[in-house]
Amino acid sequence: MVEYLSEALGTSKASIREDLWPNLLAVHDSTLGGDPGEFTVAKHLGLSGEAHLALHGIPRSRREARKILEDFNSENTSEPEETIIEEIIEDSKSDEDGADGTQFSLDSF
Repeated sequence: MVEYLSEALGTSKASIREDLWPNLLAVHDSTLGGDPGEFTVAKHLGLSGEAHLALHGIPRSRREARKILEDFNSENTSEPEETIIEEIIEDSKSDEDGADGTQFSLDSF
């Protein structure tokens, strides 16, 4: 996985191991709130279902792993991302509609 991520992100294996890998493990740690049924990060990074299992420390031979792999392969995560983008665009439009034409900067605070 480290090799795949370094090639996909255009960075060295060392930087993946030192900078990204600990964060990925923390995000997927069940004691910190990681959910094996949540595939957003793995799908966004283009990881396989087996790599997702590895991030959670779940052996592929478990019954739980088979269910997770089925869900991983059948889930389409592009819809939530599109929804988030649409909500952001709508929010920025509503801000523009209600503005009085004055744009504030950080210096004005």
